[in-house]
Amino acid sequence: MLALIVVFNKINKPLFYYKFFDPLEQFDIINLLNLNNVVLWSYIILFFVFCFFYTSYLKNEFNFYYLLKFIYNFIFNIVTSRIENRSVSLRYIPIFLFLFLFLLISNIVGTVSFTYTITSLLLLPFFLSVTFFVGIILISIRKHKWVFFSGFLPSGVPSFIMPFLVLIEFISYIMRIFSLAIRLFANMLSGHILIKILISVSWFLINSFLVIQSFFSLVIVILILIIFLLEMIICLLQAYVFVSLCSMYLNESLKFGFH
Repeated sequence: MLALIVVFNKINKPLFYYKFFDPLEQFDIINLLNLNNVVLWSYIILFFVFCFFYTSYLKNEFNFYYLLKFIYNFIFNIVTSRIENRSVSLRYIPIFLFLFLFLLISNIVGTVSFTYTITSLLLLPFFLSVTFFVGIILISIRKHKWVFFSGFLPSGVPSFIMPFLVLIEFISYIMRIFSLAIRLFANMLSGHILIKILISVSWFLINSFLVIQSFFSLVIVILILIIFLLEMIICLLQAYVFVSLCSMYLNESLKFGFH
């Protein structure tokens, strides 16, 4: 259906109108001077995160103290429930709080028109995933020394299959990096493409059926609002899942039971 719409509009509309129906247009990487839109929006998201922290301490009508306190308690409950050692969990709450806010704001900003969803670019979730896993491994080696690597060998197995089991355990452990990154990337990309397709098709329907334009407009606007609300929930859910899994993997490595 979307293909027919694109062909129809390509014949009857100018090129700039046809580009509106491209669901991947938002995810194009555009070079801007010595930067591109991905780097630019990454800096903007970081600016939003730091402004959120800063304004939460200001005493004025724009104070975000209670909102930050709610988010802090939310992250506090996640981390302390995933990491069994309470003193260790308190130590890592700030980094998980910053990660959650960065992912949440990145996902939400990406739903706004003419912006870029930096978490829909596989490189960024993969970088975050690799960074946290490297940190988790270094923390585990510091705690357990080189005995940490013996965790890849299950106990009580015959010696002739040990190399195969070590390889399987190592691959399954490394695959967590990819699953963590791809989960965030795929959900953000697919959700935003769905919204773009719905808006594009809705725009075509509203401009085509002039006789019942008002009825279609009302139904389509309600449908888009519902899908948009679901996408906002997904934005929150994906940030929660990423932080929750990272804290869970850290706990497994600290207690030496990741296999």
